[in-house]
Order: sequence, then C-alpha cells, then structure tokens
Amino acid sequence: EEVMPKLWERLPDLRLKIVGANPTPAVRELQGLRVEVVGFVPDPAEYLSRARVHVDPLRSGAGIKLNLIETMAAGLPFVTTPVGAEGLGLGDLEDVLVARDNDELARLALELYRDSDLWTRVQTELLSRVRERFGRERFRSTLVEAFAEVGFAPPSRARLSVER
Repeated sequence: EEVMPKLWERLPDLRLKIVGANPTPAVRELQGLRVEVVGFVPDPAEYLSRARVHVDPLRSGAGIKLNLIETMAAGLPFVTTPVGAEGLGLGDLEDVLVARDNDELARLALELYRDSDLWTRVQTELLSRVRERFGRERFRSTLVEAFAEVGFAPPSRARLSVER
C-alpha cells in the first residue's frame, strides 16, 4: 500500500507476489491484476529464483530475519529497512539495500530492478556474505566453539569440514 504504488508509477506492468504463511485477511484482499497472494510455500526457492528484487519493508521484529537469509542464499538482491537488516552484516551494501522510509525503499528497489550491473554486483556480494556469515562451515565452527565454551569437546571428526 505504501511502496508498490511508487514503483507502479514508474513500472506499471510490475507484478508483486506475496509469499508467506498465514496472510491476513487484509493481505488476501490485495489479490488482483498486479498482486498475487501466494501464501505458504514449503520451499520459497522457486519464487526467489524467478524474482528480480525482494522488497521487505519490515517495521518491527528482533534478531536476524531468516527470510532475508533465504533471499541472500538464493542470490536475490533485496531492499529492506534497518530493522530487516539487523544482524545480516551487510556492511557497505547497506547504502544500496537499506532504506529509512518508503520513498527510499521504492527508489532503491527501482535502481536494483533497472541497473543490471548493480544487480549483479549486489548478488555476488550477497552470496559471498551469506556463505561467510551463515554457511555450513561458519555454523559448524560456531557450534564447536560453543560446546567447547561449556566444557564439551566434540569428537575430532566434528572439527573436520563436512564438505564432500
């Protein structure tokens, strides 16, 4: 209601797909020619792989937003708010992905949508960051460190890479 009309002014044929469990009645009422309310999907990768930009104007919430980690892992650039970016370690990508208001969200989404060089650079950096911060090796080393901190030494094979 606040961001998409700004995008539709510039890109009238743009379509929005709303993916997520348990859409409210207000969200379901948005269904129309430009909006498809998909609802729950077991694996959002199919939708993420076909999208150009994920617009996620989060206004509240705490901690790392798993839906944005899934988006990063799919190699899909996104725009969000400072609340959405918490804990993602975006660094210098914040300038092109994090917006403080609806006008900026629309502007950043439009830039990513239209500028293929920017889109490719952001995609590459997001894939690198998600592997570095949230990948299997990072998870494994963090888990081993946490167990060691409480006095539990995992088997030596747990210290080895699971990459095959």
